[in-house]
Amino acid sequence: MTPPGRPPGTPPTEPPTDPPGPPPTGPQPPIPGRPPEPEPGPLEPPETEPEPEQPPPDQPPPGAPPRTTGGRPAAQLPDPTAADDVLEADPTVEGEDFSRVAFTQAAVSQLQRLIDRNGPLMFHQSGGCCDGSSPMCYSEGDFITGDADVRMGHVEVPLPDGSGSPLDFWMSREQFAYWRHTHLTIDLVDGRGGGFSLESPDGKRFLTRSRMLSD
Repeated sequence: MTPPGRPPGTPPTEPPTDPPGPPPTGPQPPIPGRPPEPEPGPLEPPETEPEPEQPPPDQPPPGAPPRTTGGRPAAQLPDPTAADDVLEADPTVEGEDFSRVAFTQAAVSQLQRLIDRNGPLMFHQSGGCCDGSSPMCYSEGDFITGDADVRMGHVEVPLPDGSGSPLDFWMSREQFAYWRHTHLTIDLVDGRGGGFSLESPDGKRFLTRSRMLSD
């Protein structure tokens, strides 16, 4: 039966509905019969793998090639022994009667060549930042020594004609305070040492090797 006021054949109309609005925000009342949802907690940072430990600045990383000096691998020499010392210096430190400095055969041969070109020589071991542990070889008198230095030994370098050439070995007094318990062996290796040392043009460098005096 058609309601009064509507023409026959007109389909029935649905009651009007409100248009959809934005979703509700903020906390919502709980729905009967459903447990309340837990409130979100603070976000935790994602797990990350620990960074590998870095070697100290003075050590090469694992697997790195050996360090070089002047393009050459650093010399790996064993500790010196008394058998390496072919020329011992006479003691010159006051109150001592034992030698503190000696030279290997390679060092003596280089000294003979230098004496032939430059005359009498001297050594000075400073231990400074520029020269490091390389003993510096000069013509006698070219390095001025004073109260800040210690004369550690004197030697007569044997020459091919049977004569000898005097040579003094000096060390800075401050460095001597650290090395006073060691015996020094002056050796010769390939490479370039301090720019002012006389052996540098020959592609060689003198090297100080040490051992405890009790050895």
